[in-house]
Amino acid sequence: MESVEHGMPTATEIPRFDDGMVNIQELIRIVAESLVNEIMDAQAEDACADGNQRNGYRKRTLITSVGAINLRIPKLRRGSYFPEDLIER
Repeated sequence: MESVEHGMPTATEIPRFDDGMVNIQELIRIVAESLVNEIMDAQAEDACADGNQRNGYRKRTLITSVGAINLRIPKLRRGSYFPEDLIER
């Protein structure tokens, strides 16, 4: 499982503009994407505690104020996993 530390950009990978300034919006988008996917992975692992098994991911895109975030929503062999926080009410 990929951890948050592995998803974070290193100093040489920090998104920058052509003039060398840090692109804060892109940096926040990268960190948010990594964090959300790590949280969903942890929640799916908790759902598998009763003997259920993981079965890959569903790729979805979430549009945010910092840009599009690519979600990897875990699939489960029995039942379903969908983060309640993403359901519109």
